Formats: sequence, structure tokens, C-alpha cells
Amino acid sequence: MKRYCECGCGGEIVWKEHHNYRKTLVLYIHGHSSRGKTLEERFGIEKAKTLRKKLKIYKKGKTFEEQYGTEKAKNIKEKLKKTRNKGKTYEEIFGTETAKKMKEKISKNNNNKKRKGKTYEEIFGIEKAKILKQKLSIRKIKLFNIQDFEVSLIEMFNNQKQISKNDFFNNKNIKNRFGHFHTINKKLKENNLTLDSMIKQLGFNFKKRIPKFGNNETKILDEIELEKGIKLERQYFIGGKFIDGYDSLNNIAYEVDEKYHKISRIQDIIRENIIKEKIDCDFIRIKDGWK
Repeated sequence: MKRYCECGCGGEIVWKEHHNYRKTLVLYIHGHSSRGKTLEERFGIEKAKTLRKKLKIYKKGKTFEEQYGTEKAKNIKEKLKKTRNKGKTYEEIFGTETAKKMKEKISKNNNNKKRKGKTYEEIFGIEKAKILKQKLSIRKIKLFNIQDFEVSLIEMFNNQKQISKNDFFNNKNIKNRFGHFHTINKKLKENNLTLDSMIKQLGFNFKKRIPKFGNNETKILDEIELEKGIKLERQYFIGGKFIDGYDSLNNIAYEVDEKYHKISRIQDIIRENIIKEKIDCDFIRIKDGWK
């Protein structure tokens, strides 16, 4: 006959050998008889006092995580927050400055939720919506004059004789007047021009990127040349990237990866895929000083 725990948990009492020696029936699952009872109810007032003192000493200097574990500690902390902060204002809990910032964020989020899926006319009215749309259209349309662009190029090269493409595109005046490099290239394409062709016409040249050489790179690539009887083009430039050594006959790229490549594995894969798209080559990576 099945017997169930009388604490109300619905658990079945599993019969064990030591139950045969009990004079009374087993009414609870082990540990369930004291469920919901205080220490005073379980052990009496005097014993409960000594137990509480011992518990205080045991818990002293320990965190909730150390006492109860991470999951239970989270629940306890959440309950404490609710009870401590109940009925208090933001100012009382966080202070005036942080309370202001929090209220502003909440109001913005509420306004965004209310405005979601609505038109400018529904939010601001017909007259204000017209003014806003005109302002937005003026912002979007950036006037791009090629003559002004040429003048700015000449000024930059006269002031700074050696300029790289990155220096040019990252210049604040260029960004403010003509936009980012995507918009500049787009506008030049519309007029059947490129930045490189314009600079050549003006008689200037961009500063070339100097490739970085590894400590053992030349030695390792020299050994590969001797072993395989091939000639590698060192620091071969393709698709805006440099390859350490390129075998043009067999269409194989050789890359010598030093220790710092451990951190930049994802960037290396992206870089590798860009080069593969351009020349459809095989890649051989040599790890220098790491596994």
C-alpha cells in the first residue's frame, strides 16, 4: 500500500529496511516533518536560542552565495530589495541626480512606445509634421560640388605633403563638408570619377601603407622557398590587404602567424575570405612560436 507524505508535498514515502525497526508509522519523507516550522516549535525555546547563536557565528563574514549557493542567493537578494525599497521614491533609493536620469529614460521609453507605428502627422499634427519633414530632407541632401572637392584636396596636400587615404577620409573638415568615404565614393562614381584618378590629375600621390614584418617571417618564408623550389612575392598587396608570401604560379598564399594572432583569429578569417574572393587562392598558415 502506497503512503504519501503528510506535509502536503504529494511525495511518495519509499519504504526502507530501517523502517521495520520503527514502532510508529512513517508519516513524512526525511526532512519534511519540520517544514514550515520555526526552531522554537521544533526544538523548544532554550535549544532554539543556542542554535541561533551558532548559526550567527557560522554565517559571520560569509556572502549569500557562500551560504546558500548562487540561485538561492539571487532570490533572497531580490526579495530583500523589494522589501527595503517598498514605498520609497527614486530620490530616496538612488539620490537626486541618478533619479532624474532614470526618470528621463523611463519617460523616453514610454514616449517611444506610444509613438511606435504612428506617422509624423499623428504625433505632431499636420503643420509641425511639414516643418520636420523639410528639415529632415535638408539634412539628407548634402550638396557635393566637385570643384570644391578639388580645392579641398589641393589645400590638404599643400599643408601636409604626405597623406594616406585614411588620413584624408578621417579629416573632420572633409567629413563635415562632403560626408564619409562611402558617400564621397558614391558621388564621384555618379560623375564617372575616382579619388585615385583625381589625385593623379592634380599631380599628387597618397602615402603608401608600410607593411609590418614578423620577427621570424623572412627566415620561415626563405625555408619554404628552398624546400618547395618556389619563389614567393613578399608582402603581396591585394584587396587592400598584404599577404606575407604569395606563390603566383600555384596560387597559394602563405601567412606567418605570430603569438598575437591567438587573439585576432576572427579578424584573420575575415581577412582571409576577402583575399580569397579577390584571387581564389589556397591559404597556408604557419604558427610561429605557438600552437
